[in-house]
Amino acid sequence: MKIVLLGFMGSGKSSIARELSRVLEGAHLDTTTVELDEELVSRSSYTSIEEIFHRKGEPWFRNREAELFAEQLEAESSSSFTILSPGGGIIESDQSCRFLAQHPVFWEQEETSRDGVLRVFLDTPFETLFARILSDGESGDQRPLAKGAKDRVELREQLELRYRARLHRYRELSDIIVPTEHHSVAELALVIASFVGAVRSSVRLRAVIGDPVSHSRSPRLHNSALRLSEDERFFLGVRVVHLKPFFRFFRENPALQALAVTIPHKETVVPLLDELSDHARELGAVNTVVKREGAGSVPCCSGENTDWLGISNPLKERGGVSGKSIAVLGAGGTARAALYAVRHLGGKGTIINRSPERGAALARELGVPFRPLAEVSDLREFDGVIQTTSVGMVSEESSDDDPVSLFTAAAFREGMVVMDVVYTPPRTRFLLEAERGGAEIIGGEELFIAQARAQYHLHNGEVPPVRVFEKAMEEEG
Repeated sequence: MKIVLLGFMGSGKSSIARELSRVLEGAHLDTTTVELDEELVSRSSYTSIEEIFHRKGEPWFRNREAELFAEQLEAESSSSFTILSPGGGIIESDQSCRFLAQHPVFWEQEETSRDGVLRVFLDTPFETLFARILSDGESGDQRPLAKGAKDRVELREQLELRYRARLHRYRELSDIIVPTEHHSVAELALVIASFVGAVRSSVRLRAVIGDPVSHSRSPRLHNSALRLSEDERFFLGVRVVHLKPFFRFFRENPALQALAVTIPHKETVVPLLDELSDHARELGAVNTVVKREGAGSVPCCSGENTDWLGISNPLKERGGVSGKSIAVLGAGGTARAALYAVRHLGGKGTIINRSPERGAALARELGVPFRPLAEVSDLREFDGVIQTTSVGMVSEESSDDDPVSLFTAAAFREGMVVMDVVYTPPRTRFLLEAERGGAEIIGGEELFIAQARAQYHLHNGEVPPVRVFEKAMEEEG
């Protein structure tokens, strides 16, 4: 198996590679470690990467780096594990990205095989990276990309531009995302070794799985609370394209104990489980999986759904919706959870959706009224509104210069409770319009935290303080 460590300069790739090698060799597993920059220098007539940058230029270096990276990925190895630690800029090469992406992840290989690749992104906040880069020298000038800046302000601007440009590729190319903040090199190496099933340790892993999973805030959120515990629990992000082979791997790996499940696997995971809660069965979707001891040596995997709790709990805190009429905008999985929450609280839901076919189909299935979005310009007849579409969401690839809303302030009134499941940004244009119209608003962050705390309780048997999750969301944002 080849383990490829990805991350910006200062993320600890070299240190973690060395420690991971030590852990694997301590488990009597043959291990080869390749520091790509060192290998490149050893094959050249130069003495350092800095000299190569100076004499040949960055484009030449990137081309040679890509060639060597491809060679190492393809190379046959007699070792059980090969750890590759490339430079942080390896993903600037389209050729390297294509080559890295085409290799299958190890859990999709034959059951007894150690073939395949694990791409690990060491996810480190820029502020931490910049501090580490400066610690290399007064101006961080031991690193080639830090050359030329006239002062720290300019250096920071240059490096942050590179970091932001690379971040999306790091996340999209990786099989697992490992948050490094507040964790030692030894801890991170043991997490990776435990994840691949190479060692038996006291580390107990939880993970969010999906495709994509790069957008998920769950790792930072859950780890912020897990750090308060005294045992070795850690939360990862895992990109899972094909669910069945991963789930087999999940069952077999004792270190992996619980999952958070996101798109597109919330429905497809259901038939792979041994038990379902009543809520998950009725919703037909699972966002939480817990593994425990079953009959004999076979673990039992049970599924629950906390998405609806993310909606119902904030509504209950504001007096509930019993006997009230609630408009639900959208007809996807989140709309289904919202309607379930409304019904569970004694309210009366109505679906409003842009696509008449999809909206009417969900309405027939759940036995609630449906109205096409094109025919609705005023929401004041309802006591509350739950917006479940992605309209208004801002991502790293989009711009918030012209945020949109399905309705203007005139569509709302005082006395209404209006909720938006979108949490980036925390206050969407839809919520701002509702607030202008006099409604009480509930942002997506509150919903996300409510469902995450319920999920954390299922994973760990305890409920974290709400302020811990709120602080993590603030730092992440």
